[in-house]
Amino acid sequence: MPPTRVARAHARDVVLSPSHTPGRHRLRIHPQHRILFDHPVDHVPGMLLLEAARQAAHHLQHPESIVPTGMDCRFHRYLELHVPCWIDTRQLPPRTRTAAPAPP
Repeated sequence: MPPTRVARAHARDVVLSPSHTPGRHRLRIHPQHRILFDHPVDHVPGMLLLEAARQAAHHLQHPESIVPTGMDCRFHRYLELHVPCWIDTRQLPPRTRTAAPAPP
């Protein structure tokens, strides 16, 4: 996926691969990434899943620029490094989206 579609400057920081299904991406797991894998682990770090969600939101809204200001996340189990993971997105109806508060 092109980095600009997910608000990244470098291809090495893109954690999503496109699929043939709209709104669906496969998680790219690169254990050599120095930031997302900052210490040895035997599972996918939660930080990588949060980054995947952030990139998926940017991809969904592209070319509109967005600034995610919060996430509501729950991790119910570990994601093993060898298991495929799909990131699914969907557009919410306008009335359920919230805008960032205006600066004072």
